[in-house]
Amino acid sequence: MNNSFMKSHKFLILLGLLLSIASLFLTTACGRLDGKLRFGVGERGSVTERLSVELASHYSKEYQQGMPVIKNTRAGVSALRLLNGDLLSLALVPAPVVSDYFNHRKHFASEEQIINYVAVASVAQDICHVLVPKDSDVKHIWDLVGKRVALDKEGSETYESARLLLETAGLKLNKITPLYLDEDQSIAALKEGRVDGIFICEPQPSAKIASLCKEMELKFISIEDLDLRIIRVDNDGYRVQNIPGGTYQGQSEPVKALSCDLVLMASPGVAASVIENYTRLILKNFYLNKLNSEDPRYQKQLKAQLALAALQETRVPFHQAAQRVFEEYKADLKFLNWKGSLVRGLKIRE
Repeated sequence: MNNSFMKSHKFLILLGLLLSIASLFLTTACGRLDGKLRFGVGERGSVTERLSVELASHYSKEYQQGMPVIKNTRAGVSALRLLNGDLLSLALVPAPVVSDYFNHRKHFASEEQIINYVAVASVAQDICHVLVPKDSDVKHIWDLVGKRVALDKEGSETYESARLLLETAGLKLNKITPLYLDEDQSIAALKEGRVDGIFICEPQPSAKIASLCKEMELKFISIEDLDLRIIRVDNDGYRVQNIPGGTYQGQSEPVKALSCDLVLMASPGVAASVIENYTRLILKNFYLNKLNSEDPRYQKQLKAQLALAALQETRVPFHQAAQRVFEEYKADLKFLNWKGSLVRGLKIRE
């Protein structure tokens, strides 16, 4: 009786172990199946979460697939590491973080160089807005010395952009009173007068900033007086973007701002058909829908939009399926077919 019980008990333990292994295998494999992708979307309430969920919804509706599994992750560095371990299938990552990885810099300087993911397309340009109340005495970034400034959470794209701009203006963080508030907390603190200024990264035009401009009078601080060559030396992936006058209520003059691309990155385990579909959706819903084919400037505008989508100024290896989609549009892009030594031996699932 005891013998029979022990054998039965051992069998149940072995069966449980086998089921656990099978479950783990299926979980690892699910990122490689249509409709079962794991999408790293950034922190809750972030712009990457909003854009990722929007893109995933377009994909689910357009191709009659189930929604990907949405995973909230830390900032771009963490998302890349999860992609590298094939724990995520897709993730939106700021272009400077992607560039740091491929150039073995900063967070990745001490890590073994293993290229295990590829770019699909840029989904949006994240613009760093520097906002203060209209009656503030702040006119330039360096005027923030001694002020209470919301920088977003440490490690976020907003935080990194803010730190770069402050340092370029000659201000270390100990020269201001930094507050590490998320986007919504920063806006609330500015409205309530608990901070003197905020940094907020949003695509243009931003519904959040437009709403804030209707609630209070704001001053947009331009970065045109900064020597941005200092930033570009060790921070590939950033560029200056113009916010045209009249974009927001009360903002009559154009403003120069720092921006970077939010890039959809994929694990090589994702099927080429999925990558191709996502590339088409990004072009259709985030770029080409802004154009009017009857406009005489259409071809010029099309070329400019394709250049933005394919990260014209940043050297990263693209997935071959994404390249094919861009080539269908006859995109004349400087780095689209870049094949540097970093991508030698990269294995991509077709």
